[in-house]
Amino acid sequence: MLKKIMLILFFGFGATTYGQFQETGVEGNYNLYPAGSSDVGLNSIDVKGRFLLNFGKLKLQNETSFENYNFSYPFETTFNTEDIENYKIFGNRIHLGYSVSGNWDVHSYFKISLASNFQSGITSEDFLYTGGAYILKKGGSVANPSYFKIGAGYETYFGKPQIYPLVSYYKRLNEEFTAEIGFPKTEIFFTPNEKYSLSAKLDFTGTYLNLGEPLQPNLQYTAEKTGLSSTVLSINYNYVLDDAWSFNIGGGYLLNSKYRLLDKNNNEVLQFEIAPRPIFSTGIKLNLEK
Repeated sequence: MLKKIMLILFFGFGATTYGQFQETGVEGNYNLYPAGSSDVGLNSIDVKGRFLLNFGKLKLQNETSFENYNFSYPFETTFNTEDIENYKIFGNRIHLGYSVSGNWDVHSYFKISLASNFQSGITSEDFLYTGGAYILKKGGSVANPSYFKIGAGYETYFGKPQIYPLVSYYKRLNEEFTAEIGFPKTEIFFTPNEKYSLSAKLDFTGTYLNLGEPLQPNLQYTAEKTGLSSTVLSINYNYVLDDAWSFNIGGGYLLNSKYRLLDKNNNEVLQFEIAPRPIFSTGIKLNLEK
């Protein structure tokens, strides 16, 4: 019974980036947004490594990440897209959590990134700073834990840095089902045994990237930034190979996406078409705490 509870906590809390700390380990993921006949396609990879330090009431987690985005464009695009076909993001995120009492936690996080196509090397415009803070109210029981989170973050969920709410409610419903409802993610987990789990997720994601050299897609405007935002509904299957290794595979549907070129004031210069479509993902994780 205890092992089943710990497994639920691993798949539920562990997978919730802003709710609780994740286990020390390394993971890699691949995502595919197939191109349509007349719009933009995208594939991406990301690799993350993290470690967790526990100082009693205070916990600190450091996460280092790398992301690579490859875009393909319709043949009829009227300008040279070579400079906007590949972007990279190098990031480091520090997450602090302090237990004020048995039921109340205070969390804050800060991330510094280099996000660009790096056409002119590294410049100050390539740096992106995000972060946030929230309060976590824990409840329920050992067998059926819950928490309520509320706070705010400076993030890029809709394609450019803005202040957003961070709010969610998590609840373990029974031995097999857990659920989290909120923003930027809503997710339901089904864990029938110790080897695998299924999850259904509605996720809001976004990136904000610098153009190393200004791009002029037409005679009137000049772009200096790129913004990508997506709303994705997906189903994911996670299988535990052993105490250290697990892998996942998923599929879903891109409900909405905006891929835009922006000027220096983040005003839209040009929007590319990314129509709703099926998407696919897969990944592998190494848990270094085992």
